[in-house]
Amino acid sequence: MNGVYELKYICWHCGKEFDSNVDRKFCSRKCWNEGWKGKKTHAWAGGEYVSGGRVFVHKDLVEDEFKCMCNTRGYVRRARLVMARKIGRALKGNEVVHHKNGDKKDDRPENLRLFESDNEHKKEHIVDIARGEEVWCSKLTEDDVKEIKKCLGRGETHRSIAKKFGVTHRRVGDIGRGKSWKHVGKEVD
Repeated sequence: MNGVYELKYICWHCGKEFDSNVDRKFCSRKCWNEGWKGKKTHAWAGGEYVSGGRVFVHKDLVEDEFKCMCNTRGYVRRARLVMARKIGRALKGNEVVHHKNGDKKDDRPENLRLFESDNEHKKEHIVDIARGEEVWCSKLTEDDVKEIKKCLGRGETHRSIAKKFGVTHRRVGDIGRGKSWKHVGKEVD
């Protein structure tokens, strides 16, 4: 022992007895890594955290059949967990959980809807996209766009129309080509 005083300790993680000449809580680096995870850590805050407006749940609070849905840090989105419990199986990686009311923290089962893929989920949101006058920064109304189309039909220049409505000549060109304001009818009197 070379004159070094060694004490007996019990590993906080595995419970194995070990000798050490310094005050240690764990018998090995592996136990140290495992011992500071989940409920055992001093930073445990109930097993949930919020990131990007979504709530994540730690694997220690998840049933065994749903642990396969956890990320590499050992967390799963609460919405995915609630949906998995609702349908009685783990979700596939490509399945997407949609919040009907748009609040990512509202994970009540009645507020969630499951989509087979991200493409299916995106189709749901296409109807939510603001267009025309609904866009907060829009300078034009639908009536203005109809008038612009009439002016274009009469052969007026893009620049003269743009000056009349307070927009750029490029915006007038986009309207004429159907690149913007497509939803406004092309019928002209």
